[in-house]
Amino acid sequence: GRDGQGVQSSIDASGFARFKTTRSLRPGEGLTIAVAWPKGFVNDPTNQDAGQRWRRRFRRWRRLRLLECLIQANNSYTISSLPPRRIASAAGV
Repeated sequence: GRDGQGVQSSIDASGFARFKTTRSLRPGEGLTIAVAWPKGFVNDPTNQDAGQRWRRRFRRWRRLRLLECLIQANNSYTISSLPPRRIASAAGV
């Protein structure tokens, strides 16, 4: 639909924004909500916050990389530990 149709919005006593569709959504339909506020309403992250976020991302990347290495090592072990197979030639069939 168009902007603002089929939805009700309000701000409750606690200051939380509430959104509600005025009709049921059909399969394949969705509801997109965009909220904006004035510049300065949200404080910029401090250098310490940015450093903590970087360290969390790095630890997550390091864990995923370790998991990937373990999976690769397991796959190579599994493949190399299989007994060799004898392949019949097409002429012998």
